[in-house]
Amino acid sequence: MRALTRLNSLSEARSLGDFLYSNGIDIRLDHDKEDESWVLWVIQEDDLSEADALLEHFTSNREDPAIQQAGAQAERLRFEEELRQKELGRRHREIDARTELIRNATMPRAGFVSLTLIGICIVVFLSTSLPNWTPREGEEGFSPLYQLFSITEYRLDDHVATLGKKYISWNPTLPEVRAGQIWRLITPMFLHFGFIHILFNMMWLYQLGGLLEQLRGPFFLIILISFLSAGSNSAQFMMSGPTFGGMSGVVYGLLGYLWTKGRFDPRFEVQLNPQVMRWMIAWLVLCMTGLLGNIANTAHVSGLLLGAAWGYFSSPHWRSKLRSR
Repeated sequence: MRALTRLNSLSEARSLGDFLYSNGIDIRLDHDKEDESWVLWVIQEDDLSEADALLEHFTSNREDPAIQQAGAQAERLRFEEELRQKELGRRHREIDARTELIRNATMPRAGFVSLTLIGICIVVFLSTSLPNWTPREGEEGFSPLYQLFSITEYRLDDHVATLGKKYISWNPTLPEVRAGQIWRLITPMFLHFGFIHILFNMMWLYQLGGLLEQLRGPFFLIILISFLSAGSNSAQFMMSGPTFGGMSGVVYGLLGYLWTKGRFDPRFEVQLNPQVMRWMIAWLVLCMTGLLGNIANTAHVSGLLLGAAWGYFSSPHWRSKLRSR
């Protein structure tokens, strides 16, 4: 917060304040009792250069109709902001209640897209868990379903390492994707390796995906999840190859989107409970220690960053920075 100017007249200070506020500059007006003057403060320092230009215009063009009408416009904007803050407070209480429901293992309703994705994940998990679908010793590759949903096909090499472990080989240029199978960038999110793995991901997909589907609609959720899945899967493939899967990258992407969108967009309806974000970051760090086994940490981190970037760059905070340059 920076001081913009000091005025001796309260009416003039209010008029200038209204003019600044009607032009998108958040201000604060303070009374200095020592010299009975009024100080105008600019809340966001990034707005200071624009506020200086508006101050100069206000000083030299007092008869400008925009200045004359600024009081009524500022009053309308303040009324609308008050309504938004009341609605935002209500939404905050809702999301806090929803996160409490998570801890109590009772979750809110999800929409069609969220439930469909959960259903596909469960069917694929059960199918790959059946004896007929699991890879057997000596096979050239893993199960057909794993190969179908993986980002690219891979094979077990014939040679055996000194410790008795088999190695896999794959084409790093993603030939199937280049041949038109674009869906392979997304389908690894349906593969899960263990009951805890799928339970954790489906719980958060139900919660975060269901919330976003209610707020933004099914089409937006499909686009966002496709973007997060393709981005996090591609990053994980470049880091470790094709033997990965799971919805975790998407889940962390949804978390990142909701977090930054709630922080930088005052019109966004909800904000995540900070406890949820701290818990998920702690879990992310724990996974990266290796104590929980072989985990697709690159997908987690890249999904979180991609979702956070979408939330930030779609907010008015970012657009106001562009306008000030």
